[in-house]
Amino acid sequence: MTPVTASRPFRHRCLAIVAGLSVLALALSAAPASAAPEELSDSDHEELTQFFDENGVSLAVQDELFEKLERGEMWDSMSEMEPESTTRESVANVVKITSVFADGSISVEEVEKPSKPISGEIGPLGVGSCQSSSTGSGYANRYDCRASASTGIMTMGFYISYTLVQGGYDQITDVHSPFRSIKTGTATTAKLSLVKSRENSSGSAWAKAVSTYTGFAGSPSGTYEMRALVGKDTAWTRWARKGAEG
Repeated sequence: MTPVTASRPFRHRCLAIVAGLSVLALALSAAPASAAPEELSDSDHEELTQFFDENGVSLAVQDELFEKLERGEMWDSMSEMEPESTTRESVANVVKITSVFADGSISVEEVEKPSKPISGEIGPLGVGSCQSSSTGSGYANRYDCRASASTGIMTMGFYISYTLVQGGYDQITDVHSPFRSIKTGTATTAKLSLVKSRENSSGSAWAKAVSTYTGFAGSPSGTYEMRALVGKDTAWTRWARKGAEG
């Protein structure tokens, strides 16, 4: 049988189609892939709403903050801005400091206080069972007290043991078990360090946990610190993107 040979015009058309497809494939491979827009999950929205409700943020301000987040803008509580107001109160067995920023976002800083004093021999204490003991005149020991700070988006903290010395310099005796949790983005594991173990004339004793956050929907990223400080016969926490010892 005689083989069928395609006509020259037909071959030209086939070659032109193949060449066109090759150019299209190259163009598609060279074009950057478009990422799907990020959205705030229902669970994140619910947990952030609960955080705001528990800390007295109005519904109108909550709506503005959620809209800001979805536009890829970070809240002032996650920036280097200073709060417009700060309140301190004792709630149950914690000392709570709430800071309010210009856009209505907040940071909530807490240090657990002993639920009851104990005396005599000090046995092993569970993590989070903040207890106290006075074994001499003018000083008190605190063991395994939870210290934390939260903006709703990011919560970070650790456990701290320390000694308060009346009329003298306080000191941090141990820090351990750093933790962090986030909503809407990602963050590195919190790294804990005891920066200054003893208070002196230049400032408080302090320790810090550090984590780097990658923002949601294109919002800015940054490295954050949660600090626990001991001095002047008290302990407190501080949330900071960049902060100075106080």
